Amino acid sequence: MINIEKDKRWVIYEEDTNTIEDFEKTILPDLFFKKDVSEDVKKIFRVIYKLLVFSYYEYEFLDIAMAKVLVSFELALKIRYEEITGKKWDSKKKPLDQLINWFHKETYFEVYNPALLKQLRKARNHFSHPNRHEIAGIVGFHLIQNPVDLINDLYEDPILRKSRFQLREEMEITLNKILEYGAIVKAKDLEMLIWKMVVVFVNNKADKPIYYVVAFPIDQELEYSGAQPIKMEFDSFTVDENHININDGKELLCTITSNLMKAHDQANGIKISSNPIPPRHAIFCEKYFRQVLRDFQKI
Repeated sequence: MINIEKDKRWVIYEEDTNTIEDFEKTILPDLFFKKDVSEDVKKIFRVIYKLLVFSYYEYEFLDIAMAKVLVSFELALKIRYEEITGKKWDSKKKPLDQLINWFHKETYFEVYNPALLKQLRKARNHFSHPNRHEIAGIVGFHLIQNPVDLINDLYEDPILRKSRFQLREEMEITLNKILEYGAIVKAKDLEMLIWKMVVVFVNNKADKPIYYVVAFPIDQELEYSGAQPIKMEFDSFTVDENHININDGKELLCTITSNLMKAHDQANGIKISSNPIPPRHAIFCEKYFRQVLRDFQKI
């Protein structure tokens, strides 16, 4: 007879896994679906969620859940394709990558990392055609959460999304002009140098668009990759040639002014903002995007 007890591989999360209730509350991802998502998809994910819950007793149930998610993602795409076009997708003649590309071209997906869709295709093929027994475990949680996000994306308004993309692009152009050679941020109790700002998301469901931005400070050693990125959220701003005033709708949050050493930097050909974002900071932006996107999809 099988002895049912907590899998010992959860020992590294001991404080969060004392009971299966603690485990479900603190470790497992929230598999939220918009009300318009197909009931067939929701039924499958109810089973997937139970697999996640019972991974408390068998850690490798996580990988079974991931494999099921990736197959169910394809099903969700086929269902939504038929809802939109009135036609069934012919999987025998047109493989999964063509279906994903169709939705991407029609602006049904919202991703921060452009490589995400390709990564999901590779993961799905890996789980479908394994070469050996491997375990992703909790490291692979993104293979559960990201497909859920994309399924919810299918039921957002693509016209509103195109408008979001336009607003984000316009803001990034504005920021890049101000930050070409870095900038100085001044707030009530803060003054710092930054070398780049990135718009990760724009919420345009509200009366006024809300911008979610990450600022990258320059640390005390004038290194571009050392200081922790800073999250910013605002719905109002004014711009002139040299600076941006950012407001939250009620009061001034900060002023961002072009680097006072601009002339010196120009002479030396230093365009600070052209430096690539370090990988760990790119991960920070991706996590912030996911957090904001998931809140947005619940509106």
